[in-house]
Amino acid sequence: MSAAGVITSQQTAARSRVAVLVAVLAGVLLVVGAVGLRFYEPLTWNGYVGPGGTGATLVDDPIFGSAAVLDGPAGSTATVVYSVRNDGHLPVTVFAPGADRTPDDIVDVRWAPVLGPGNTFGGVRPDPEATSMRVGPGEEVAMWVTVTKSSCGPGVTTTLDVVPIRWGLFGLTKVQQFELSPKGPPPLVLCKA
Repeated sequence: MSAAGVITSQQTAARSRVAVLVAVLAGVLLVVGAVGLRFYEPLTWNGYVGPGGTGATLVDDPIFGSAAVLDGPAGSTATVVYSVRNDGHLPVTVFAPGADRTPDDIVDVRWAPVLGPGNTFGGVRPDPEATSMRVGPGEEVAMWVTVTKSSCGPGVTTTLDVVPIRWGLFGLTKVQQFELSPKGPPPLVLCKA
């Protein structure tokens, strides 16, 4: 065997080791990223809520807190707009509607720029064909939540206190449970006894 043949074999072995090492490191990074994404929830309420049209009344109770109460009969829809901020250090992409629907399909989540013409909150009603929106670190967007009112039994109060929102980072997707509470982003009261 010639010296050139030994060097070529050594180079081939070294390249194989490097390729295996790169593949292992990529796998480790993917696992670490997936685990990190499991606990990473950068989207938070930014302190504003407003009606996105008719069908909901914002109620503020000094004892029980705020809520958005749906006014219409069963089957009617109402939209409430929440300000949502990316408090994380990385840009994320929020998606609509897809996986952000609840199992009952009574909630539709859409995204729009936070300010519209004349600096009005919520911008304009989101394009129903829009599928995603990028939200950089520290940026704010308007989350338009449209709810279809279910039938209400006598003396029954039904409240929607979680809106699942789907977002992505580095090609991975997560559904974050955006909690609504009387002392935070107001919940949606579908039926009020």
